[in-house]
Amino acid sequence: STPRRGRRDRRRKTSARSDASVLDGQSLAEVRRQASPWRDRARSCRIFIDGIDAGKIADGFVRKVAVTAGPHRIWLAIGWCRSPEVSFDARAGERIAFRCRPSGGSWRIMYDATLGRRRYIAFQLG
Repeated sequence: STPRRGRRDRRRKTSARSDASVLDGQSLAEVRRQASPWRDRARSCRIFIDGIDAGKIADGFVRKVAVTAGPHRIWLAIGWCRSPEVSFDARAGERIAFRCRPSGGSWRIMYDATLGRRRYIAFQLG
């Protein structure tokens, strides 16, 4: 049987456009989103590199984005909340790995969605 339209296969752990083609002089930024049991499980995060929208990442998936060599800033956003900004220096042919997850549990949602909205997503190198 074929899966229903709009459903994604939970066994697949990379997004459909995860294999970004890397040209000479470029690097690969790889964002891995930890699967969450409850918080924001149904929502995708937007990836911003140097203020430019570089795509979405769903819960439990990996997204690879080609970037030029040099200094960059990267952060994630979900609704009006976001992660702290992370600066990195990309060298040609290098793969830079990032990890993200909800910054707190469901019990902390009211604080994180208001006063802590700039730290709503935990985001770091590695």
